[in-house]
Amino acid sequence: MRRLILGIAIVALWATVPSDLAAQEARLSPGTEIRLSVFPSRDIRGALAGWDADTLRLQDPSSGSVQAIPTLGIERLRVSQPRTRGQGALRGLLVGSIVGALSLGTVVAIGESSCSGWFCFGPGAGFLIGAVVGGAGGGGVGAAVGAVSPGERWEEVALQP
Repeated sequence: MRRLILGIAIVALWATVPSDLAAQEARLSPGTEIRLSVFPSRDIRGALAGWDADTLRLQDPSSGSVQAIPTLGIERLRVSQPRTRGQGALRGLLVGSIVGALSLGTVVAIGESSCSGWFCFGPGAGFLIGAVVGGAGGGGVGAAVGAVSPGERWEEVALQP
C-alpha cells in the first residue's frame, strides 16, 4: 500500500511541471501550432508562417491563407506542446485512479452502511476495499485512454522574435 501511495505521489508531482521550465523549452519556428490573444478580446489559432520585428504571419489551418497580425495588437502568445503517449498514459493513470477509487469506494461504503447480514465490513472498510479495486480498475482504463489520446498543453512564450 505504501508503494502505491508513493507511486501516485511521484506521478502527481511529475505531472505538475512548473510552466516556466516548459515555456523555456518552447521553440518558435515556422509551422509551429500557436494561439494568439489579440486586442480586443479575440483568439486566433494557426501555424506560424513567419515573424518579423513588427508583424507575425499566421497560416489558417482550414483555408491555408496567411494573415498578417501586428505584434503591438498581440496580448498573449501560446505554443502547442504535444504530450507523448507515455505522458498521456501517466496522466490518465493518475486521473483514472483517483476517480475510480473515490467513486467505487463511495458506492461500496453506501452499500455497506445498510448491510445487515453476517458478511458485512462496515462503511469504513467498505470504502477502503472499493477504493483499492476502483483505483486499480480506473487507473488501467485511464492509462489506456491517455495512451491513445495524449493531448497537448499550451505554453505561454514571450513576445520576442
